[in-house]
Amino acid sequence: MLKHCTPKCLMSTSHRLFKNTATLIIANGLQPVLSFYLVVTITRALGIEGLGAYSTIFNYQAIFQILAGFGLKNLLTRDLAQKPGDTGRYLLHGALVALPFSILSVASMIALMALLGYEESVFWASVILSLSLIAAALIDVCEGIVSGAERLDFIGYTAIIENLLRVVISLVCLWQGFGLLALVWTFVVLRFARVLLYLFFIFRHFAPLRFTLDWTFAKNLARHARVFAATMACVTIYWKVDVSLLSKFGSMEDVGIYTAAYRFFMLSMVLVDSFVNSLFPMISNYFQASGEAFERACKKSLQILLIVTVPVTLAFSLFAEPIILLIYKAKLAAAIPVLRWLIWALMPYAISQIFAYALVASNNQRYDFFVNVASMVANIILNWFFIQRFGYMGAVYAALIAICLYLILQLPYVLTRVLHFNWKTVASSTVKVFGAAVAMAAFATLFQSINFWGLLPLSILVYLTALFALRTFSQSDMALVQRIFGKAV
Repeated sequence: MLKHCTPKCLMSTSHRLFKNTATLIIANGLQPVLSFYLVVTITRALGIEGLGAYSTIFNYQAIFQILAGFGLKNLLTRDLAQKPGDTGRYLLHGALVALPFSILSVASMIALMALLGYEESVFWASVILSLSLIAAALIDVCEGIVSGAERLDFIGYTAIIENLLRVVISLVCLWQGFGLLALVWTFVVLRFARVLLYLFFIFRHFAPLRFTLDWTFAKNLARHARVFAATMACVTIYWKVDVSLLSKFGSMEDVGIYTAAYRFFMLSMVLVDSFVNSLFPMISNYFQASGEAFERACKKSLQILLIVTVPVTLAFSLFAEPIILLIYKAKLAAAIPVLRWLIWALMPYAISQIFAYALVASNNQRYDFFVNVASMVANIILNWFFIQRFGYMGAVYAALIAICLYLILQLPYVLTRVLHFNWKTVASSTVKVFGAAVAMAAFATLFQSINFWGLLPLSILVYLTALFALRTFSQSDMALVQRIFGKAV
């Protein structure tokens, strides 16, 4: 148990976190990178309106995907991390709970798209796309099982395979003159293929499938999943309402401009999401075994994410113009201010994710649900108000205000009941990180005449040098990093 965990044990845990995070960063980072080329090709083949239609239907698919999975992924991850064993039982009954909700989500998505009155091509594409919701539900169940066993590296490998195949096949379809329906069918087929790959892995490495049904266990699983499902629904609506409202109050061209910049923000979020997804099963186990280890892991994770997200935010903001023009050319120059301001949501997002997973790991998911409901409602109102007045830039303003509100709502509960901070230490560490950020920004501004490809790495080098000069890292931090990378090598 962690109460008697040795330094070697802690190093092994840290190495596992590093391995899982690195794999997920590569997998999740590869997806938007590959999608960039796909998006550019869609823009050229189908026009900005085609990109807008593509973004719109996948936006709705993401919303209804939450209903399909019914929050089982996080529930299964936490439960199996805290109480390992009986994997086959969780898999069978998780699928039993997920399937009816996935069928309901298919019907609901089709009904909503018909009600909203989109043009015929968009409607039929969304009908076909809705079939992927059944696969998505089963994927959530399987990933909950695999994550609970801390084998997130396999999740990363399957994501890489799926994304590579999807992009390659989609590009071939576009080059051959096929349209939106071909892209949708490709996505649906590969979703079901991923389900089969997960099942093969689970049956081989964890447990055989058991056909003994326990209806009481299934009902309890569904009952406990309700809060997780409702929370995930709020999270999804929170992040998707901008494109949905923009597609109704604006034009498909506005959607295309906004999503072109938003993809860079999504790419930066990969760093955060990969880290916290790897962290979640560990802190769930820590909370069960040792409150001290739980708090230490959460606090150190906050420091790591702050150090990482500050230069990423600055880089995208300072170099928004060359980045947008490099990828999209002058056709989407209007996306430059969108990226320059939207990226500032990354830092509060990173902090809020650590707090959110700390709440769930410590069995405070009901307060996490309250925060997500309040933030979702606020974000809908903000987007409704700002988009009608400022178009796609209104969605940016709403995003910045909403994520800060989300964090503010978390703070009172987290700081009094979950985590306890030494504020002198927090202030000292924060000042050092932002001091290094000021040095990076000053360097980039003074030497902006340097070529972008040279200025960007030099600016990051200045940031890292400033971190070491300000003694941001303790000796124990450096020793741990050396052990992790030494073992990785």
